[in-house]
Amino acid sequence: AEYIETLISAFVEADSIVIFDPVTELYSYSTDNIKSIKTLIEERVDGIAELYGGTGFFANFRKVKYRLVSNVWPLFTDHPIIMSLVLLIPTALIIFCCCDSYGKEEPIPEKQVR
Repeated sequence: AEYIETLISAFVEADSIVIFDPVTELYSYSTDNIKSIKTLIEERVDGIAELYGGTGFFANFRKVKYRLVSNVWPLFTDHPIIMSLVLLIPTALIIFCCCDSYGKEEPIPEKQVR
């Protein structure tokens, strides 16, 4: 139900008829007010209707990107200092741990010649 609400609010124009298939996650919509629901369903069954969404790689990438932006961005706008600390402190610690031993290699002992 949440997915359908975000889909409709983000991508579908007002006064549209939407047909959503939850198995394939494909949806089609019509902004034409003259078309009836029956003709839209017939177009969907016959394969004439233009389909959007899906479960492919790019469709899933767009969904993940949309969910990240819609869930994380409001946190930055509401609490910028706290979110900056939440991201910057772990990043700085990881960089410090990885780069701490850089350049501190022990010298290779020279062989003594008799």
